[in-house]
Amino acid sequence: MKYIRLLFICIAALSISNLDSRNSKRKKYRQAKTQTPSIAYKKIERLTFAESEDALAYYKKHEMNRQVINVLERMMALATDHETLKPILRELADLKFQEGLYSESAVLYSQYALLYPGEDTQYIQLQIIHSFNNERKSPENDQTTTQKTLEKALEFTETFPESTYQVKINDIILNCRLSLLLHELNAAEFYHHKFSYTSQLPALNSAHERLLFIKNEFIPALKDTKLDAIFNEFPQTATPDDAPLLSKIIQKTQTYITEQTINDKQKQSSWFFL
Repeated sequence: MKYIRLLFICIAALSISNLDSRNSKRKKYRQAKTQTPSIAYKKIERLTFAESEDALAYYKKHEMNRQVINVLERMMALATDHETLKPILRELADLKFQEGLYSESAVLYSQYALLYPGEDTQYIQLQIIHSFNNERKSPENDQTTTQKTLEKALEFTETFPESTYQVKINDIILNCRLSLLLHELNAAEFYHHKFSYTSQLPALNSAHERLLFIKNEFIPALKDTKLDAIFNEFPQTATPDDAPLLSKIIQKTQTYITEQTINDKQKQSSWFFL
């Protein structure tokens, strides 16, 4: 009898504890619901501009960057004048860059530069360059973005020759030129191998054309005496007798650039540019 009474007491105590726990959870839920503004429950695409401002403040406070981006995009769509759009566009571009959405940040920074010329020009142009640069692919892949990055970086150098950002820009220019050079070199090697297997002169001509492009486009810009020496041997023709020399130039260039990348990774600014 004594044990049965003790068992009933334990069950009753456990029931009271569970009830208190449930009540506590309900209280916390009601408090959280009271503290969360109603605007957070409304679909972002249905927000008015004033509601968007409140929602933006809430999502920023809670570091909900995805929602912040969505609200800023909504505010861009609702902005009715040039000046209202300005801080929204700038903040959205910065946040997309921060979140690693580089192709989108490049578009937004470019829009900002177009709409507000003269506003933080160096910073905006640098961010456009960095956005493109972060989207670059390796030399084995398409180099369209690399070419865009190089063009923007060269424009920056021409526009702001005394910029404090110039060291960063020089490194980007170097990396772009090396990437484009290696891309052309890989193509030259492919066509040279094709000629080796097939003896087809069009393949050898293609290899020669790629190397000629490197000689004219990149070697003068890099102003490197070793590369100058390698390409001084470059033949003006593309006959079967020239094939071994073309192969030698390809191999020497690949080896030298690889050595530079490994040994001088921390000294890339020692390369010079036009």
